Amino acid sequence: MTTSTSLQKKRFARIFSSSCGFTLFEMLAGVVIGFLVVIMIYRTFSAVLSTTREAEEVLLFSSQSSGFFTLFEKTISFADRDSSENFFSSDRLTITVAKGLSPKRILFSVEESNGVQDLLCTEEDLLFSTEYIWTALSGLRDISFSYYEDGEWKDSWEKDFFPAAIRISFNDGHRTLSFPVLCGSAPNENE
Repeated sequence: MTTSTSLQKKRFARIFSSSCGFTLFEMLAGVVIGFLVVIMIYRTFSAVLSTTREAEEVLLFSSQSSGFFTLFEKTISFADRDSSENFFSSDRLTITVAKGLSPKRILFSVEESNGVQDLLCTEEDLLFSTEYIWTALSGLRDISFSYYEDGEWKDSWEKDFFPAAIRISFNDGHRTLSFPVLCGSAPNENE
């Protein structure tokens, strides 16, 4: 039996010898490599999620601003250029519109709150004495109007005639966009 016991001891020693299994150093290296792979996967997914959010915000803002620009351009094209109530400044634009069933006064004004600017649109129906206020653009860093004359844009307009063009500019935090609208030619001051 001694031979069988010694054979069993040899087999037992071979099974649990250092050549089988992993050492502590190998286990630690495996855990560190696995941890690094998990971190890289997490960072990749975070970057993709962040980029997707930014793209969604840009697309949403683009669709909102596109609708506003259409309205803004129509308002300028239907403006009563002879109205004494038209007012032009860098943060406020009032235009009287004579087209349609009844005349309207449309006011675009910049309102600031906590460092964020919104563009409000107020439509006054002059015949029925009603008023409708809505937010045209919101959550912007900067909104301004400017007026074109003699090859340059000006922050205010105090002439008796309409400017050649009106531009609205805004910064949404990612970029600055400008939307100029031609108003037709300005009359000569001699007329």
